[in-house]
Amino acid sequence: MNTRGFEYNKSEGNKLYLGCIEGVPDILWASRLKRAISFYHEAMKFVNDRDQKSSLSKNLAMAHQKILAKIKEMDEKIYYLTEALKFFRQSVLLAEKKSLDWVEHLASNAFQSLTEGITLLENLCREKRIMLFHKLRQYTAQFPECELTLCYKISELSFLHAVELTESNSYLKALSFLEDSNQSLVIAKSLATKLKKGELIDDIIDLEERKYIHLCRVEAFKELQIARRVLDIGIKEKETELLWDAIDRFRHTIRLTKGVDIEIEAICFSEIGEVFYTHLGLEKQSTRYFEQVLQLANSMVPRKLATTSWLALATQRLQDLQEKAAQKADQEEEDLNSKYYEELSADFELINQANQGKVEDFIDFLYQNYPPKNQKDAKRDTTKEVKKQIMAAIALYHPDKNVTEDGKWSVLVNEITKMLNGRYEVYKV
Repeated sequence: MNTRGFEYNKSEGNKLYLGCIEGVPDILWASRLKRAISFYHEAMKFVNDRDQKSSLSKNLAMAHQKILAKIKEMDEKIYYLTEALKFFRQSVLLAEKKSLDWVEHLASNAFQSLTEGITLLENLCREKRIMLFHKLRQYTAQFPECELTLCYKISELSFLHAVELTESNSYLKALSFLEDSNQSLVIAKSLATKLKKGELIDDIIDLEERKYIHLCRVEAFKELQIARRVLDIGIKEKETELLWDAIDRFRHTIRLTKGVDIEIEAICFSEIGEVFYTHLGLEKQSTRYFEQVLQLANSMVPRKLATTSWLALATQRLQDLQEKAAQKADQEEEDLNSKYYEELSADFELINQANQGKVEDFIDFLYQNYPPKNQKDAKRDTTKEVKKQIMAAIALYHPDKNVTEDGKWSVLVNEITKMLNGRYEVYKV
């Protein structure tokens, strides 16, 4: 070993390194450290001893670490962080005669360098940070704390990037990043357990749960898009079989996301309801699905859903179905009543004839020939004025007092009540 060349370059490098103190301008600070790095590299050429190489590697690592905070360019920050970790690793690999305290101190500096670098790189786009952290892992195998930090950050960033990709409908790419997140998280969990990092283990478990939920959402979103494409083709080609295939895919999407994302469930129920209602003409089946949409929407309160298309569609369709049902019921009642009116035509003729005479005789006629079912022995109270006698008859024949399954009797008392109300108008004044 050329001792003189080694000592000179190491000494000059140390002077420049130690000259970077508080108050030194950033430009001068960076310049001194870059020169110090050059001297350390030059000193490395004069040494073969592993122990000396280990010390110089540490100096190089520390110099690269110290310059990080004083440079502005992102590419330079990446370079110096990478070099710092590379030389920390080289130093520990060469440290055969170093004490345990010295190695632990080295590991501590490596961890500090990494955490400072991660903070300084926060403005770097998420995908580039993921790639960089993967690259840095090749230098952290000897430093469990650094390895743990990188794996957790990779997992967290990959998960967040997957969420972002999902929102832009890039489902396949999102699944790729979720897989990356999962692999890194497995390693992080193992390391956190060995290092007894209780709080971080809690964070890892939380991230695992969020990742699982989002994986279900991504799979569901992907299946939802396929279902919609199948539905569009089925509508365009008028292929009923494809419509049923789309329904099955919507149902599969519901199974994927059940208990994970209520809104996706609601969207699928709304889509299925619309297929039944508009394209298959199965209104009864569509009602069940649209009602399910409203139940899910209610479970999402206080979230504001008024502007969501799936809820608006389900609400409108249920209103349409209710109106149709009411119209159908009215028509059925009208048809049935027409039948009863025809069967009661002779009775109505007799009642109308009786209604032409005195009101007292009309009431007696009704009580005798069509006695109220709720008071079959009804008789007119002659001690009361005529107006009250009419009111008493109305009370006995009123449809609300004659709720019955006998449709013919309901039609009869409805007409009788109309006639009695007409007679009452004369005495009301």
